[in-house]
Amino acid sequence: MPVETPIKMPVDSKQIKRKRQLVYDDDSDAEQPQPSPDPAQHLQERLDYAHDQVDFKTRVAFLQKHKHEQAQSKLADAEKKLRLSTFSLSMAKALVHDKDKEIDELKASNKEKQAELAKLKTTNEEMQAEIESLRAQVEVTTQNEADLLTKLAMAECALEHDGPATMLADALAEVDRLRHQ
Repeated sequence: MPVETPIKMPVDSKQIKRKRQLVYDDDSDAEQPQPSPDPAQHLQERLDYAHDQVDFKTRVAFLQKHKHEQAQSKLADAEKKLRLSTFSLSMAKALVHDKDKEIDELKASNKEKQAELAKLKTTNEEMQAEIESLRAQVEVTTQNEADLLTKLAMAECALEHDGPATMLADALAEVDRLRHQ
């Protein structure tokens, strides 16, 4: 931002002396000098006064022009900042849009993963049920095997004591029947 510097107008010492020489009457118009008895001097004073007025108006116009130029400079700076802010805002909006799109993609991926996880949980529960079923079957098979071994031991005992071959055949048939279950 440009720093405002005071404008130094050239100082005319003759002009300052003329202004000091002008005498104003408190009762008359403050802007007009007192007329002097000499018409040439009076015309000279009026001419000097007119030059002073022109100089004053020139200075005012110069200052107004300078202020106008400063205002235009400030306006140009503000427009640059506005363009930069607008560009930054559009970039931020684009970034937010990209992040929103990324979040939507992550949400969709998360839903897919949750569906996959639900399928895996269902499969896991089915496998657990199957494992429990197999354990029950193993337990039944183990119990049947124990029963068979008991019956076989009883048959061997009976064979040693009774000796009939029919008991052995019955026990072996029972073992085959239980194995096929």
